[in-house]
Amino acid sequence: MRSRRSSDSSITIFRSSRDGRSNSLDGLQRKQHTFSEAGDNEYGEEGLSKKELHEDSRHVFSKRRKYCLVWVVSLAGLVSPLSLNICFPAIDAIAKDLHISIQSAMWSITIYLVFQAIAPSFWGPISDARGRRIAYIGALTTVMVTNFALVFVNDFTSLLVLRALQAFDSSAIVALASGTIADITSRTERGGYVSISTGIRIFGQAFGPVIGGFITDAFGFHSIFRFLFFVSGIVLAVVVFFVPETVRSIAGNGSARLGDSHRPSIYYWTGQPYLSSQPLPLRPRKGLTWYTPFTPLSMLFQKDVFCVMLCGSIFFTTWSMMMACSSNLFMSYYGLSIRQTGLAFIPSGLGAVTGSVLAGIWMDREMRLASDSYRIAHNIPASHTEPIQERDDFPLEIARYGFTGPTIFLFTLCFGLVGFSLEISIYPTLVLQFIVSATQAMLFNINSTFMIDLFPTAGASALAAGNIARCLVASVGVAMIQPLLNALGTRVLFILLGLTAAIGSSLIAVELYCGPKWRRARAAKEKLTEDVRLP
Repeated sequence: MRSRRSSDSSITIFRSSRDGRSNSLDGLQRKQHTFSEAGDNEYGEEGLSKKELHEDSRHVFSKRRKYCLVWVVSLAGLVSPLSLNICFPAIDAIAKDLHISIQSAMWSITIYLVFQAIAPSFWGPISDARGRRIAYIGALTTVMVTNFALVFVNDFTSLLVLRALQAFDSSAIVALASGTIADITSRTERGGYVSISTGIRIFGQAFGPVIGGFITDAFGFHSIFRFLFFVSGIVLAVVVFFVPETVRSIAGNGSARLGDSHRPSIYYWTGQPYLSSQPLPLRPRKGLTWYTPFTPLSMLFQKDVFCVMLCGSIFFTTWSMMMACSSNLFMSYYGLSIRQTGLAFIPSGLGAVTGSVLAGIWMDREMRLASDSYRIAHNIPASHTEPIQERDDFPLEIARYGFTGPTIFLFTLCFGLVGFSLEISIYPTLVLQFIVSATQAMLFNINSTFMIDLFPTAGASALAAGNIARCLVASVGVAMIQPLLNALGTRVLFILLGLTAAIGSSLIAVELYCGPKWRRARAAKEKLTEDVRLP
């Protein structure tokens, strides 16, 4: 470690400051801010160069620190999808142990989806107003207690009540993770970070049944909740130790000094990096009112949000219905054991991870291409560091959804073929499920990223809005899957679901055509009603 200079070394950076909702960015102002020495070098332990600080005026965290933080909060968000899908292979065991029907046992999945839809509407706006860290700790603590109680459940009513409570708290962590990503990223880099988060989440959805199959086969379904208890405890410890507050009204751009309740434990040993002697002005704190939990719901009534969320909900629901019925279908068609059934979910898991990785790479590429085209069309030099992606006339919808046509086609085609492949062999079925999961993961990533793009200062609330739409629709679909299978059979049902997804995809075309107009109209309306200008 080199010796510290006698006087604090500093660098002057110029941060572009603009009217938060302005339709024109011609009047850019430059504000000087000085960052003092911190950590092992003059920029902190993972210091930013002058060029990097100038280019990334949104947040002072280095790229490596951003990636580390995104990985930690995304792994924390794994608790929610894992808690849902880990029970899929255990449906038969739950029905036998609690002396109920398969249809009744499926209600433990449906009730989870319902409360998974509701919870982020409560936690998301609160974290936007009062901070992510305290919401993380509160939700994870309650999840631990609920999982511990589920270990001792032996009646159906208690199972449903505790599963509802489990969903209410664990699903909040997903919205909090999305809010954290919105706090520290800009549109140009957001696609890759969101893909990491949603990829890990979908990994939990797809590989949860694999884990659940092994645990149920070896130790019984109660051991699933023992496993979840230990997982949630580990995640809570990691969050307490490593995750700082990031909400902009408290932490600013990462250079503001954090209070004790907002500091991770590790800062007591290492000190807080990137502290500024002249921190940027904090955004005004959002107030908490009786209306706050309804903020995500109000977002769904925006025309562009409604289009993309309804379309995304249809794709997510059809995929969830396939995953929910796969366990029983594999057992009935091929005579698989619980453990073998769990292994049969591996292709879906690999597909989900593959789709998430591809979506992140592709979204960042498309955003760069759209930015380059916009610069050329508007004669903006490449050296100009203005965040053009945040202009109201930037083709955001094209950048995010312009390449989804082949993805949608593959999803609908392969989904419709699943019903036929079940009667042939398990191998083509697993290949088709791999493709369905991969394409669904890509669409899921794009939807999540687009929602944060639309509401960057309310990332948790934006993802909560998407969660409401997806999970409520999926809860209806999962509740109906068994009666539909009994009435229609696998071939007809999967064809109808594939056609439903194809029809729903027409909403993307509506968004591409009308979305820019709706987005600009909303920005103009917000500008008229906004009393406080963002720095």
